[in-house]
Amino acid sequence: MSDIKGRVKNIIMDKAPNADNLQMQSEMGYNQPAYQAMVDAFNAEFGTNVQVSDVDHLATVGDVVAYMEGL
Repeated sequence: MSDIKGRVKNIIMDKAPNADNLQMQSEMGYNQPAYQAMVDAFNAEFGTNVQVSDVDHLATVGDVVAYMEGL
């Protein structure tokens, strides 16, 4: 597991411990406040400036990991 993947999954671990294929919205219940909390955590952890609009369209945990690895 890449360092970024591990760190991203730690941020959302309580909802998806080993679940790259879980759907962010339908299976995990992510909504605007949940996405905001997630991107705030990413920005604090990685020193990035990710916005909710950058990730709220990503379907799965794996998609979010891939996005963060691509920064």
